[in-house]
Amino acid sequence: MEQDKNLDIQLWQETKQRIDNDKPNLEYDDFVTICKLHAKYKNHKYIEISFCGCNKKQINQWIKEVDECLA
Repeated sequence: MEQDKNLDIQLWQETKQRIDNDKPNLEYDDFVTICKLHAKYKNHKYIEISFCGCNKKQINQWIKEVDECLA
């Protein structure tokens, strides 16, 4: 389990770096990573919130929450 979390931390660090470097653009693959990690660490079924500019606030909230879980 700890090794699994370490792999998730590494994945998140790489994803977060791309997100930070590519602002304000978000690649779909990074969006999927956010959704997967959020579901895993916030303990809910995997869902993809709408991948559009109208959901920017919720996507940023999920980024923050994943960041808190894997910091």
